[in-house]
Amino acid sequence: MIRKRRRSTRRIHSVGRMMVIGRVRVSILAGFALANGSCGGPTADVQEPEMGAVVVTQWNDSTELFLEYPHPVAGQQTGNWAIHLSDMEDFQPIRSGRLTVTFTSEENQVETFVVETPARDGIFLLDPLVGEGGDYRVELSLASPQVNSLHVLSRVSVLSTLEEAFAVEDVEDDGGIAFLKEQQWVIPFALEPVAEYEVQQTVPVPGEIVAPDGALVQ
Repeated sequence: MIRKRRRSTRRIHSVGRMMVIGRVRVSILAGFALANGSCGGPTADVQEPEMGAVVVTQWNDSTELFLEYPHPVAGQQTGNWAIHLSDMEDFQPIRSGRLTVTFTSEENQVETFVVETPARDGIFLLDPLVGEGGDYRVELSLASPQVNSLHVLSRVSVLSTLEEAFAVEDVEDDGGIAFLKEQQWVIPFALEPVAEYEVQQTVPVPGEIVAPDGALVQ
């Protein structure tokens, strides 16, 4: 399933059974000031260009990956990849371990980046600098005392210029409710892909479903 959306603020937030990809917006400072040389006149307001980003959600048997990254540009760092990893056993954040991120091009050129430890519980930050443009297969390999895991992004496009990155078509927000990983991790909560299961025979009865205390998102 592929889903696109726009967000007004940035979240700090194949092998696998499901992937969700969307594009969101992040701001990159690129303004400049115009000054009156003789009398020091007021500066002119210049609108900041906005670069799109990609959001991925993916599950395997060991971990859930939620990833947001700005469009990569060859030879430049365009901002942190916010890599969120949850243990599927208890849906708690990965608190320690090493994450190895490998970019493999269609010509089998390999670039590897290592994040030695999470920036904070569940979140690894990486600002990769990939030398050449093109399409890459990206592997995220986790070695942690909690669990070992591998997620694969079958295609990540590294653009040739910043102009290309800024020109990527923007999309409207789908109107969903933000529910950050940092909020999910502190309450009894879990996610998994939609699937068919056998269920016990049921008896219809009236009832009301309500959120537990402290778990209501507005």
